[in-house]
Amino acid sequence: MTFTPETALRILDTGTRPAAPMDGVELLHCPALQVAWLEIDADALRARLNAPHLVIFYSARAAEAVLASTILTRDNARDHHLVAVGPMTAELLANALGVAVSVPAEHYFENLKDLLEKVEARDILAFGLLDRERDLRELAERRGVAFHPVPVYESLPDVAALRAALIEHRPHWITVTSSRGAEALHQALETLPALEPRPRLAAIGERTAERLRDLHLRVDRIAPSPDRDRLIEAILQDLS
Repeated sequence: MTFTPETALRILDTGTRPAAPMDGVELLHCPALQVAWLEIDADALRARLNAPHLVIFYSARAAEAVLASTILTRDNARDHHLVAVGPMTAELLANALGVAVSVPAEHYFENLKDLLEKVEARDILAFGLLDRERDLRELAERRGVAFHPVPVYESLPDVAALRAALIEHRPHWITVTSSRGAEALHQALETLPALEPRPRLAAIGERTAERLRDLHLRVDRIAPSPDRDRLIEAILQDLS
């Protein structure tokens, strides 16, 4: 199919935040997952942070939760080594706290472990998603430090919204940015008759692609790195 201004390429973006606009593309945003904040013991965490820590943020949502709780402030953030898995999260923290934030060379968990092996050994405090613990216990034990994972939010599938967006927009492509998002999309598609033409699926990484395949959904594109803009660029390259 040739895309013209009258028949623009429609991409249903299911990430938690809208992607940046792009020329010649109709980007339709419908999050596959809604975020719910968890109650945390901020006083206990502030007390723990009286000693220098490696403080890890697995996502921008985790950073937002911690910043809102004032566990970390401009006054105490400089006492710690902050690490963000991705550059967007790092930028959010650096702007809010006025400190440098380390980012792995590539935005994968294995690259994060490589980074942690190379920096000063400190007790680790890791903020992230409920039921999505990335296990750093072996690394921490080897380095003689403690590892404290702290879930600060959970994600809940929004199947009804996805279903409505699929019916209304009939997208040519759908971005899938997490394994949980893949599961929500699968549930939405199961409630619909076969869409024609079939939307093509673009996964943000190999793990998400694997989950889609487990659900018997065909993966048409995988981003070269786990970055939303790169994911959409990969879709556009498929058309060139």
